[in-house]
Amino acid sequence: MAVDIVLQYFNLNRILLLTVGLWPYQRTKLVEFQLYLVFGILVSIIPALLTPLLTLECTVSLLIKILPPVLITIICTINYFSFIIKAHAVKQIMDQLQNICTNLTDETEVDIMKNYGSKTRSYTASIILFQTVSSGHNVEEFVVHFSCLSILLLYLFLANYAAQEIIDHYNHIFITVYSIQWYAASICIQKMILFLLQRGAKAFNLNLGGLFIGSLETAGMLLSTSVSYFTVLYSTR
Repeated sequence: MAVDIVLQYFNLNRILLLTVGLWPYQRTKLVEFQLYLVFGILVSIIPALLTPLLTLECTVSLLIKILPPVLITIICTINYFSFIIKAHAVKQIMDQLQNICTNLTDETEVDIMKNYGSKTRSYTASIILFQTVSSGHNVEEFVVHFSCLSILLLYLFLANYAAQEIIDHYNHIFITVYSIQWYAASICIQKMILFLLQRGAKAFNLNLGGLFIGSLETAGMLLSTSVSYFTVLYSTR
């Protein structure tokens, strides 16, 4: 499968990352300056958003008004910093993925890669469209809060959905191993199957930032906890 995966499947991601200086290739001094400039702007926005808490009376309605944009800015800042320190790892993953795609010869494997590549483009385009619509110049408070909440929920769902997909694929490998006719395989293959069965006995999960396990179950738990928290917060008004 001789194809440039960056241009074929990740071109939109490449353009977006180039815009904010996070594309892991071609890291010139100008790009380094762009990195620190954008990161400095993000960090400086946080205290500016928190200023009303120091100048105005701290009430529940004020917290509800201030917290959504503050949380979004903090999440963006953490993600941006993570990309900076993990740029080399991202580059390695892209190189490995390119090498894997180049060596693919089986039509089924090629179709699987094309399918996931198309999903990647669709997810990226959907997020951009959603953020564009959400950032309209409507000054109504409801629209502002709804947009912030929608972005947070979308981020929560997509991050945990991606983690769930990886976990499901991992588990599918061992389900397939359990189903094959191991007794008809050679001794070498049987040893490999035994190794996979032993490895499959251990639970696999993705630890997101050391805070929680990424999965759709976790997304539901976080959403339920958030609803309970804001219900209590609203009842104290």
